[in-house]
Amino acid sequence: MDTCMPDLRVSLCRQLAIFMVAGVGLLLCAPLAKAQGPLAGLAHCQAENPLSTKGQDAGLARGFNLPNWDPGHNGLKPDDLLLSQLRTEGFSHIRLPIDGEKLMTAFSGPKEIKAYLDHLEDQVIRLHGLGFSLSLDMHPGGRFQTLHLKIPAAGLKLLTQAWELIAARAKSWPKAGIYFELLNEPVPAQEVWWPQAQSLVTLLNETAKGRGLIVGPAVYQRYEPLLDADPLIGQDLIYAIHYYDPFPFTHQAMTWGEGSYLSRIGQLPFPADANHPALMAQIKKLEQAGDTEAVADLRQTFAQPWDAARVSADFAPVGAWSKRHNVAVIVNEFGVLNFDVDKWARTDWLRAVRQAAEEHCLGWTHWEFSNGFGMVDPQTTLIDPFVLDALMSQNSQ
Repeated sequence: MDTCMPDLRVSLCRQLAIFMVAGVGLLLCAPLAKAQGPLAGLAHCQAENPLSTKGQDAGLARGFNLPNWDPGHNGLKPDDLLLSQLRTEGFSHIRLPIDGEKLMTAFSGPKEIKAYLDHLEDQVIRLHGLGFSLSLDMHPGGRFQTLHLKIPAAGLKLLTQAWELIAARAKSWPKAGIYFELLNEPVPAQEVWWPQAQSLVTLLNETAKGRGLIVGPAVYQRYEPLLDADPLIGQDLIYAIHYYDPFPFTHQAMTWGEGSYLSRIGQLPFPADANHPALMAQIKKLEQAGDTEAVADLRQTFAQPWDAARVSADFAPVGAWSKRHNVAVIVNEFGVLNFDVDKWARTDWLRAVRQAAEEHCLGWTHWEFSNGFGMVDPQTTLIDPFVLDALMSQNSQ
């Protein structure tokens, strides 16, 4: 029997290498450090699609978010061996959330800005050298979001300032495989944000000529506003959406959002309809607690069945928009909290989203690495085999 058999246990086999020391024991799998993974891109998509295997954006086809890179992140700092293993498994893209406030003079001083840029550059060089395409995701916190919502012009000024700093630092970086994502989940209305995005595209097409630019719509970067939008005018553009539907399932047992009933539910099913026993059990618990608003929300959410076919139906018009305008679209956030979740249901949902994205020639980037939505255990550094199977197995079951 091949020790590294291609089933759900494949990642466990390969991960044994992490615990082996040279000269001690027998490595059961091939060396992983700085390994090259399978050919990037979506092989079944037409050659003119930017995400096809020969497309200019093929590296964005399959990826994960890595907030762990940030110097302020207190969790797991993955080493080259773990990251090379993920590249070997087939991941070709890493999205790096950037705390934009660390690059804005309204929130940070010159020394802090320089130190943050230095660390960012070190990580970009390191990760790109491991064979990954990278997207630098402008991902500022609540102070910027509040300002951007209340005074959009002031927010755009700070956003422009941050991108000018990055663009200047990136002049010596390779153009191929390193992208700028203008802003994560813009908070102004779409009619306010889209003209702002256009101004940033125009600026960066000039100051960072040849650099791929990723743009997402407002309203939590959902797909519906993108469908109603015309593509921006510019070069090297890729569009990005986020997908967390049904929200009570993906955010069950969440630990933020004070007062939300989502913090009091778990073990929700997927696929599911309103009569699923596990869902009815959660509804009964909420009814006993007198939480009528929560009961109404869950009943409404699952009034129509949630399954892989419904996810695919959500992505179908996105794929059509991408094809009509001949632009790449990626789902660069999707995931399920693992605090109190049925692992099989989580696996089925992740597989459904991944397969629907690929079916409609959309790239995907899992959210995130080793925290609540994570795919790697921060204590053992082992990749979750269920998540890996959902994202990389070609098994449709």
